[in-house]
Amino acid sequence: MSIEVRELTKKYGEITGVEQLSLKVGTGQFQGFIGPNGAGKSTTIRCLMGLLTPDSGTFSILGFDDKKAMASIKASVGYLPSEIRLYRKLSTQVHIALAIAIRRDAIASVQGKAAAAAFEKHAEQTAKTLSKRLSLDVQRPFGALSFGNQKKAGIVLSMLHEPPVLILDEPTGGLDPLVQETFFELLKERHTAGTTILYSSHILSEVERLCDKVAIVKSGSVIANEAIEHFRQKRLKRVMLKCHEDRVTACAAMVEQSGEASRVRIDRNVIQMDWHGLPSKLTALMTSINPKDFTVTEPSLESIFMHYYHDSADEAAEIGGI
Repeated sequence: MSIEVRELTKKYGEITGVEQLSLKVGTGQFQGFIGPNGAGKSTTIRCLMGLLTPDSGTFSILGFDDKKAMASIKASVGYLPSEIRLYRKLSTQVHIALAIAIRRDAIASVQGKAAAAAFEKHAEQTAKTLSKRLSLDVQRPFGALSFGNQKKAGIVLSMLHEPPVLILDEPTGGLDPLVQETFFELLKERHTAGTTILYSSHILSEVERLCDKVAIVKSGSVIANEAIEHFRQKRLKRVMLKCHEDRVTACAAMVEQSGEASRVRIDRNVIQMDWHGLPSKLTALMTSINPKDFTVTEPSLESIFMHYYHDSADEAAEIGGI
């Protein structure tokens, strides 16, 4: 198990960041970590990186315990926060050189000078390749870069040592669509190479495209954690019923009364809904409604997510990227 979080709790005074949150991420897994703003995603990640101290609970990364081996955890993880804060007057190239030097010296003290020199050479070449692929000007002062280019610098710094674990918090903020595509390619390459990735986002289309498993966070706790395909194989379906114009209102009322539908919407003479009841009940409902036409499709991750949140419209309204 690459990442294991056990009943993590962190409060800010009377406000709860996370509460009894537990999560397991297997080795080589591409794990999505989704929820609206304020659900507890960033708080969890900051605890994992030692930036916050949990009130209770424990975690381990690559077998390193949080209370005994935080330095080993940080050495093994590539971390990309949602906002990058570096020395404004220094160039990205200088930041890269500093990062490599720190890791080189740490390697030299444990594995010797030859291993350190080999790491330095490989990391320098990796940083050059990443910078080129992301079209990043590494000579400009960090403070002179746009938010998107600052995020590119963060990507390079998080990946230059090719860590076995990547922890990414809202990583695409500020990146234009073309750069996002390059970033996704880089992540797929690292995943194929065996890197474990924890990908926190509220942009559900990204998670659906990249991740093989997704954890849904609500009010500071993980309420579901399954392979995306397992979510889709459950009973939830996306249904559209094309009704006779003079019966749309009555048909919608029948859908609501069934108690098996959520996110019911009417668009002219079409009723859209998420159905989470038995197929036999849906068949019986359609027999009663007698629609002019209908479609039943597998749900998107968005539909699945909203199914878990449909009882809280205020929270759902906060979700971005939908």
